Amino acid sequence: MKHKSLNFLFVVIVCFSCSGKEKRVNVESDSMSTEKKVILQDSTLTNSLSQKSRVGGLVRDYELMNRLNESIGSIYIKPIDSLIFSQLFILKESGVTVDTLYKIEENRLFNPEGLDVKVNGENHYGYRFVLKKNNYFVIIALNDEGNGVSDNINIMWNEKKKLFEVLKTP
Repeated sequence: MKHKSLNFLFVVIVCFSCSGKEKRVNVESDSMSTEKKVILQDSTLTNSLSQKSRVGGLVRDYELMNRLNESIGSIYIKPIDSLIFSQLFILKESGVTVDTLYKIEENRLFNPEGLDVKVNGENHYGYRFVLKKNNYFVIIALNDEGNGVSDNINIMWNEKKKLFEVLKTP
């Protein structure tokens, strides 16, 4: 039974990162609504998300906290090597549901409202963390030579909106 649960988890995560048209971000309309909530069929699946550090190619990297020191969500990354990752998901587990609060795929960054930011896609390779704090983190986009192709990208928790978003500077 445990093996079945992990297979189902893998299917859920593959749907987040697949290139097909099944339950993935609708890139044409820059919407994340099809992934906003994923209902899990088995309560052991929720437990496996929080207890396993590596699931379906994703690695749980960091726990984000609000000012009251309550969990906002967990950062899961798809590592390329020990410093660079190709995908990032901020997932919030609550009961038998897992909400996708933020996601980075290729050169596009999404929150539940849709496309947040698109970075330079020319020779895009991945991302690297610059800084991790309780309710925000900073990343930089890298090209295939390992050079930064963007300014630092600050992704912060907006307490009023209850979502993560890129801090836009004037």
